[in-house]
Amino acid sequence: MLPCRSSVFVCQAIVLLLLLFSSPCQGRATDDQALVQYKVIATPKGNMDLAVVIDDVHMYRMTRVSNDSVLYAVSAPAAAHGYRYTQLNHATQKNETTEAFVRAPRQAGLHEFYGRQWVYRRVKTLPTLKSLPQAYDRRDVDHLHPQNEIPTLHLQASARDIDNLHGYYLQDISIEANATYITAKHTMPFQDVKISLSGRSTRYFSKLSYNLNLPKGGKLDGLIINDRAIGLFLLIERYDDHWLRNEFAAGDKHYANGILYKGDGNIKTKKYKADLSYHGNATAPYEQTSYSVEVEPKQDDKDDNDANNKHKKHKKDKKGNKDKKNKDNQAAAGDKADDKKKKDPAAELGDLIALTKFIDERLQATNNKTALNQTNTLALWNKHFDIDGYFIK
Repeated sequence: MLPCRSSVFVCQAIVLLLLLFSSPCQGRATDDQALVQYKVIATPKGNMDLAVVIDDVHMYRMTRVSNDSVLYAVSAPAAAHGYRYTQLNHATQKNETTEAFVRAPRQAGLHEFYGRQWVYRRVKTLPTLKSLPQAYDRRDVDHLHPQNEIPTLHLQASARDIDNLHGYYLQDISIEANATYITAKHTMPFQDVKISLSGRSTRYFSKLSYNLNLPKGGKLDGLIINDRAIGLFLLIERYDDHWLRNEFAAGDKHYANGILYKGDGNIKTKKYKADLSYHGNATAPYEQTSYSVEVEPKQDDKDDNDANNKHKKHKKDKKGNKDKKNKDNQAAAGDKADDKKKKDPAAELGDLIALTKFIDERLQATNNKTALNQTNTLALWNKHFDIDGYFIK
């Protein structure tokens, strides 16, 4: 759902229904010919096979790398001039569709995409700031988000679940799926991925948006779903406790984050909008706003404070790790017990009320043209906002 900016990644999304086939190659390699792996992501129709045509002479049939994969492969001689992929009619073995371009021999071995000539393409990026504010300590995620390529995520779920998800698009339905994440050089499988529709008004669009929740420890960048191509998607990281520690603590799991509020759009069942307006010190009016607590604050303790201040250099010995793990387990058990209790609105909304009150006081002072001490004003704002981070020079 990375710094006060979202990292956005372009990923291929397709809905696929997979059929296994196997067949012998039509070409033959001699012993002295060097073999290479030809690999392509494709979604042929049920009566079609995949093959690679080398130097426009020899053709080699391809098979799926596994029963439920969209990745096809075959070992065949290296091309002297070039190669292309083609789809064969399974019954007649005649070419039905062949790529209109010739691929360069140097591309062989990468995970290519049928019908797209390039695997890597340099994409212009926004200039990187020479220095970020000290509060930011972003985790290095280059290995998670490959640049200059379009990763593919193949999602597999039952047809009935997919139909329910899309048919009842105004309901909050979650389904389970298995996933395979494919980059130019790697494939990574994920089990028990949770899929749901995201957004509110966007659910009326012909092209829907999705939430993907991976099991603990799972990470991916891209998107595919069961039997038809649905185009390119942008992948945006979710704002949660993982985002907070990756953004401000280099991924340190001991980072003691504060409370994170989510302000939805104008929800008809709520009396007030989430527009940072001040409604007085009482909590009742804020309970009628479209704010919600997205992430609970992590309980501060000595270990957490040390982690926040020293996480770059922080390395614990085995005993320390074991002790901390025990504390975490105890804290988790306590959290589960607390969840059963009724939440205190004052505790949840206190920080929000204080913030909106402060903004309201500043606006009134400005409207009344009240003279403000500039140094004192900056100090007051810094209590509520990371000014250096919000207004990057």
